[in-house]
Amino acid sequence: MAPRARVATYKVCWVGGCFSSDILKGMEVAVADGVDVLSLSLGGGTSDYYRDSIAVGAYSAMERGIFVPCSAGNAGPGSAWLTNGAPWITTVGAGTLDRDFPAYVTLGDGNKYNGVSLYNGKQLPTTPVPFIYAGNASNSSMGALCMTGTLIPAKVAGKIVLCDRGTNARVQKGFVVRDAGGAGMVLANTAANGEELVADAHILPGAGVGEKAGNAMRTYASSDPKPTANIVFAGTKVGIQPSPVVAAFSSRGPNTVTPGILKPDLIAPGVNILAAWSGSVGPSGIAGDDRRTSFNIISGTSMSCPHVSGLAALLRAAHQDWSPAAIRSALMTTAYAAYPNGDGLLDVATERAATPLDMGAGHVDPSKAVDPGLVYDLTAADYLDFLCAIEYEPAQIAALTKHSSDHCSPNARDGGGRGGRHGDQGVGGAVDAELQQGGREEELHRELRGGREAVGHQRVRPAGLVQRPPRGGQRDPGDVGLSERPPPGR
Repeated sequence: MAPRARVATYKVCWVGGCFSSDILKGMEVAVADGVDVLSLSLGGGTSDYYRDSIAVGAYSAMERGIFVPCSAGNAGPGSAWLTNGAPWITTVGAGTLDRDFPAYVTLGDGNKYNGVSLYNGKQLPTTPVPFIYAGNASNSSMGALCMTGTLIPAKVAGKIVLCDRGTNARVQKGFVVRDAGGAGMVLANTAANGEELVADAHILPGAGVGEKAGNAMRTYASSDPKPTANIVFAGTKVGIQPSPVVAAFSSRGPNTVTPGILKPDLIAPGVNILAAWSGSVGPSGIAGDDRRTSFNIISGTSMSCPHVSGLAALLRAAHQDWSPAAIRSALMTTAYAAYPNGDGLLDVATERAATPLDMGAGHVDPSKAVDPGLVYDLTAADYLDFLCAIEYEPAQIAALTKHSSDHCSPNARDGGGRGGRHGDQGVGGAVDAELQQGGREEELHRELRGGREAVGHQRVRPAGLVQRPPRGGQRDPGDVGLSERPPPGR
């Protein structure tokens, strides 16, 4: 994303996990080294910001002008599982690219199903191969999941085995099938993952298919007296549409710590990403995988976060006076939430248009982010007022910011615990749960900053705002009124 950027790497995670002390120390050293962007593809559970090591370290970095993007997490598609939700952090979800790695599964009844795979080893015979559902080849209640030691070798030897996705690692299921003598594997989604497909470097001929295809295959394998199947691998395809779509695994809002702050902030490419890979382990990362490669295809918000980190580095180079909040504003206000035909970006989990709780402001648009026209800026003082507005105690504020709550503005605690006029740290964050009930109005005060030396018009729907932006680097206060009618039936 930023080919001329210099990368400094700080190790804070180990085999046993990532400890808060290591995370904070790594962030401290990075800040002392003078980094411009501090990218964190990690996260844990949610907790109050003053107890969250990443939030604490990110606040200190933000005060020093360092942009901090973090992964939203991979706990989707359920709601409210998002991590790294502090308003001074840019929280990044995951979307797809227009690139795919198709594999086609053909059953003995003639039906053909689309799947995905990164397998590039020895191919299956071109003739039909015996096919069996793992749940019918095990005496264990966990057999359908192809858990270690659950398959009966005499029943799977020489066959393609249909395994349910879930519980153990996707690629590990292939090791279980191989060790039991299986010839190949089809990994079928259940309702938990729907139609989302993630390509994997399987250890034996294998492909992943969606829930609908999986249900059809389970029925066929259990009803046909001599079921057969075959898998054909089609390499790499580009131009896949629709794209992007929100990944099912991408963690969703609302932000459980401060629901009035819209999270995630945006999404970026995070599915089937080409990434450099260590030669010390195989592409699956599983013990016993003796394959070695310099590059791998990886999915997760740990991949989408670095995309935003690279874009932030480019923006910092282009606008050296921009604050972290200005960079986030440029990325969010220029993100797109619809396809060229006007349809909203899809959520693969629901097969419907994604909501702001799925994708934030939308998918990043690098070319537009460089020149957003206007940016919404915030300072450390604004975030301090926010903490006072959500009624953090003085000791809690001091633990997080190393500052006294005495520095808060006089009206910072006027928000009744909702964040007051400082509850709008996210571009859409002021529309909180109370506003959704309807019947009241909210007025926000936001300070706009000119992103360049130009005069332009900003239009919103419903029409009503024509703004002459301040000259580059200058600031100009702006007020936005929001009113909400009660939903129908209330």
